[in-house]
Amino acid sequence: MKDQIKECYKKSKSNKVRQVVGRVFYGKITKKYRCLTQIRKEINIRPNSVVPKDERYLNYTRRRPEGANMFLNEKIVRFFEDNSRMLPGKRDFKKKRGLKKQLMYLNDTVASLYKKFCDINRSVVVSYSSFAKKRPFWTVPPKVSARDTCLCVTHENMNLKLKKFHAVGLIPSSRRNELTNLIVCDRITEDCILRKCRSCKELKLPFASLPEDTVISYPQWVSKNEQRVSMKTKKNIQVKVTVKETAQRSVASVKANFQSEFESYLAHCHRVEKQASSLRELKENLTEADILIHMDFSENYSCKYASEPQSVHFGGSRAMLTLHTGMIYTKTFSRGFVTLSESLRHDASSVIAHLKPILDEVLSGHPEIKNLLFLSDGPSTQYRNKTMFYLIASHVSEMYLNMRTIIYNYSEAGHGKGAADGIGGSTKRI
Repeated sequence: MKDQIKECYKKSKSNKVRQVVGRVFYGKITKKYRCLTQIRKEINIRPNSVVPKDERYLNYTRRRPEGANMFLNEKIVRFFEDNSRMLPGKRDFKKKRGLKKQLMYLNDTVASLYKKFCDINRSVVVSYSSFAKKRPFWTVPPKVSARDTCLCVTHENMNLKLKKFHAVGLIPSSRRNELTNLIVCDRITEDCILRKCRSCKELKLPFASLPEDTVISYPQWVSKNEQRVSMKTKKNIQVKVTVKETAQRSVASVKANFQSEFESYLAHCHRVEKQASSLRELKENLTEADILIHMDFSENYSCKYASEPQSVHFGGSRAMLTLHTGMIYTKTFSRGFVTLSESLRHDASSVIAHLKPILDEVLSGHPEIKNLLFLSDGPSTQYRNKTMFYLIASHVSEMYLNMRTIIYNYSEAGHGKGAADGIGGSTKRI
């Protein structure tokens, strides 16, 4: 019997079976008569195979170093957040185990993000199932029923082209990562993406052999000027609108120009990813003399009465409020803020007016702050214009004489979503 047990334990490849065998010999009786060592020696049961004294003898968990596991979890959570966009709506939240988080929509499928994660972090070994399990619950795939209203025009137009060109068989794939791997080195670097690498800068996208005069039709978002009649003055006015139109190009035109279009698109994607990593490092490496303010205008809030007549509900009698939201980051603390105003102006002067009470409160309690850093998206009517530069250089610097430097950071066009949008949705819920 002893030889049979020894052979069963030795030939078993399953850890669960070895745990069962070890559980048979581990208990109060063998410990009382001090024969556990003799049993281990004769049957050759390793000491680390003995399971704890509980009823869950079939539960087996592969143990990994605690620090490495936490590091991997944080890395995957941060990767999912960097490849998602924040939803600004007050109903866009998810609650789990008492934790309420603003929802974020994934920019791609989990399978594609897993391939991207493995390409970027080649020293990290993680399976697809573990990668998917570690996805934070607030980063979710976009619903089919939900309308995407904050997409980047560059990304959306390129996705429409890739889907159509792949459908007609002109290019081998409709995914950006798979096409990128065809024109870059095995280990992607910044020079490869910007087409400066000596090894791969001459590589071209492989096109299928279709007739050169074949016409391909595909949808595209375009901005153009349109003549309209003003409801108040009854005069003709010119407005800028963005519409979805059908573009038509021949195969010869696509082959001649699509390479440069795709390379410009890759540079755009590289800037987005580089900005996300740089801003994350900036937040983590703030000194005691630094303060970073990430700000954005939220969608105007429509005030409602508990009960109101029909003319208020359907007419123009509903009052609106401007919400200017943001996050404050320092070395010692970080917190969100929101300012409300009955003025519906969103220009540079109103931005400074919204910021002044926030800066007065924070800087008065922290005289050690000497460097002021701003972060926002880049609309020319709000943040990125000459008036904003003038107000910061002339008025903000005079209001706060302790400031040594004032630095303004603008995000890539179409990619300004962040914590400020989540604060807007949370404020509207409250």
